[in-house]
Amino acid sequence: MRKLLVILSMITVFAFSVNAKAGDTKPKWDENKFQFGIGATISTGNLLGVIETGKMIDAENKSGTDYSYPGMTKEQADAYNDLSKNMKTAIWVSNIFASMEYAIQTRILWNVLIAHADLGFLPMESSNNGRFDMVLGVNAGIRAPFFIMPYVTAGVNFTFSFYPDKVANIASESWKINSGFGVVDNFVFRPGINFVAGLDLKLGKFSIGGFYKYIIKDFDEFNYMYEQFKNDATRFDSAVGLIFSSQSKFGVAVSFYF
Repeated sequence: MRKLLVILSMITVFAFSVNAKAGDTKPKWDENKFQFGIGATISTGNLLGVIETGKMIDAENKSGTDYSYPGMTKEQADAYNDLSKNMKTAIWVSNIFASMEYAIQTRILWNVLIAHADLGFLPMESSNNGRFDMVLGVNAGIRAPFFIMPYVTAGVNFTFSFYPDKVANIASESWKINSGFGVVDNFVFRPGINFVAGLDLKLGKFSIGGFYKYIIKDFDEFNYMYEQFKNDATRFDSAVGLIFSSQSKFGVAVSFYF
């Protein structure tokens, strides 16, 4: 038994030494060179939606806790409360996944520069009448070209929104009044800006990490939200927080480089 352990130890040491020598002969990955990457991201639709979903679940788990169900009429809230717990759980799960944003991302890295283009799909923008959003964003910024790669970028985004028929058919709906670009039937085009701060682990041709994104999808809509919060005396103190959380999102990004 002792001889076997000695032999296995010798084989292990020999294998590590061979791999180390082989690794020395391989060209090292140059993190400063030009790199093109393609990958995907997944993020929350917005922070406000996550907070409200959490409040709803917490109110359900703590009997007697009152919850206002924003966006629902009293009749709808009563109908929801009459559902079984399993049905409510199914609604929570579907709401969480439907309100996440899924995107295809391409990246360009070179020295300390980083640029990325994102094509995102948001099945249900829960804070805006359940509309479907397709968002194209183009950003540029700086990064640290190391194994731990923090980065910051800023850029423009173009949102293509499709509203449900039950919303599009209401002529007085605020989205028609406050959207100044491309309103056709239930479709709206919106330009905006965004800021991204992220932290990746860069493992040669692969990276994975998390990011925070602040996005203004539409300036007219942003101003409308601000006026709504400002004019409501009971919510004035929390107006900044509500606007910030409704425009903020957190996510995860994965990329492969060539």
